[in-house]
Amino acid sequence: MALSGLEDFRSKVAHDFAFPLSLEEQTGVPLSYSESFNSPDGHLSGRFVVEYSLERLNSHGIISVSSTGLVGQSQATLTGFLQNGPGLPWLALEQGRPAVIR
Repeated sequence: MALSGLEDFRSKVAHDFAFPLSLEEQTGVPLSYSESFNSPDGHLSGRFVVEYSLERLNSHGIISVSSTGLVGQSQATLTGFLQNGPGLPWLALEQGRPAVIR
């Protein structure tokens, strides 16, 4: 589920000109969003929470993204560094969340 969150973020960047939102410059706090997924019978089957930082976008062309996936009682976090350029490649992925996403 965590990987789904990372790819959801990448897809939004690729297809939505107004994304990502950049209120971070005013608040200094990384931005986040979440999405939930229900089974056909309406029960929650999982969700992810995505947090991202645009701090290095202008200087290095990199967006730092962390995604925590939740399924039942299981939880996993992945952090990726997305290059803002053709193809939007992931420069690196790591399991867990670093102390500071920069």
